[in-house]
Amino acid sequence: MNKITVYILLCFALMLTSSCATTPQTAPDAAQDSLDNVVSSVDAQLMSFISSAPEGAMQYFAHSDLGDDVTIVAGRAYTSALGAKCREALAARTGLRPKRFAICLDESKGVWRPAPIIFTGGSE
Repeated sequence: MNKITVYILLCFALMLTSSCATTPQTAPDAAQDSLDNVVSSVDAQLMSFISSAPEGAMQYFAHSDLGDDVTIVAGRAYTSALGAKCREALAARTGLRPKRFAICLDESKGVWRPAPIIFTGGSE
């Protein structure tokens, strides 16, 4: 190999190793995962608060399906496209991004169930 080829290979190797060394390796945060999975798991105590609290009311929960030290803010009430009575809410934990979610009333069983928020109404 000539000197130019060796030089190019060395430069390429240096660039490759330096970019690997500076790329942060982040492990998934279990606490954030618990808020990201909020739609599939909300306990009865949280459901009760969200379904009955006035809009803007806040409640702290030391222990819940969302993890420890969670503050819930009750959001607006609305009717889903299928005609179900629903409520939005916000779950917040110190140091993590707040997570919006919704619950809807299953009138046939008389229970509130987690529901996805499909449209945000123009503001996030």
